[in-house]
Amino acid sequence: MKRAIRFVAIGLLVLLIGGCFHLDQKAVNSEELSLILNEDGSISIKALKELTGIDVIVAASIEEEAITVGDSLLKIVTQSDEGTTRIAIVSTSSNIMEGEEIARIDGNFTTLKNLVISSSAKYLEIPSPKPQAKPPFPDGISIVDGSIDKASEGYFLVHAENVNGFAGVEITITYDPQYIIIDKSKGEQGVTPLNSFGTGLLIVQHTENSIKITTAFNSAKSVNSEYIYQIHFMASLVEGKTLIGLSGELRDANTGMIQTTFHDGEITIGGPKLIGDFDNSNKVDLPDFILFARSYGSVLGGEGEYIETYDIAPAEDKYQGVWAGIYD
Repeated sequence: MKRAIRFVAIGLLVLLIGGCFHLDQKAVNSEELSLILNEDGSISIKALKELTGIDVIVAASIEEEAITVGDSLLKIVTQSDEGTTRIAIVSTSSNIMEGEEIARIDGNFTTLKNLVISSSAKYLEIPSPKPQAKPPFPDGISIVDGSIDKASEGYFLVHAENVNGFAGVEITITYDPQYIIIDKSKGEQGVTPLNSFGTGLLIVQHTENSIKITTAFNSAKSVNSEYIYQIHFMASLVEGKTLIGLSGELRDANTGMIQTTFHDGEITIGGPKLIGDFDNSNKVDLPDFILFARSYGSVLGGEGEYIETYDIAPAEDKYQGVWAGIYD
């Protein structure tokens, strides 16, 4: 009888210890992430594999200031009326590496039990360049695809990729004046040279539906990847997509022709679009945040790879119907 009582007591002790350990849970792991409860009551989020971004929802109200991330990471913190907090964190440059601490959440947490409602992580590879007039750019000179509201002022960009040994560049841009009109009041007759091309001698000539841009340099130039011209224009009241044609030639310091490929582009005038849906999935989610982060802080004509698509301010709710209440 005493032996039976002793076994029951030991069994209850094991259950009690096991129950206490579960209630005092110190770590929560998924395939990609590990949340660790630190001795000071804070929580560390670590990567268990190489990642580009994470999206975690926790059953606690956490202020944005309590969440610390590294300088190369961006975070978005949103709180719900139900007392939950959603934390999205993405890398602005290279990926988050295995074992790296992604974030630290300050607080007086005592357990991780039932804290994590859901978690997801993404790993995105930068795709190889394909022949198209938007990032990633093909070799040669391209008109960058873009969009603009009708009856408004804007610009489109000309981009150079892996163009080497040139001392002179002449391009001709053709457009449909039914959709756009070059704004000659801005820049040099509607053209602003950017980056390396800001040091050249610029000549701009117009016809009814084209603009010829000639730039000459004192010595040979090479461009790895940069925007070279900003073309200012005014959009008409006509909505739709219009082709921007591009042709031209490059010559070296001895006036020899340099073989170069030129790529047309497309401008969309008017029409609603879901701001932030950069991957055209009809929703704004973690992959879109990752794409946005890669251009965060870039400046046109400055350091970083500026891409107009990710320059989304100011956001307005213009269209009604099914688009009412959505920033478009």
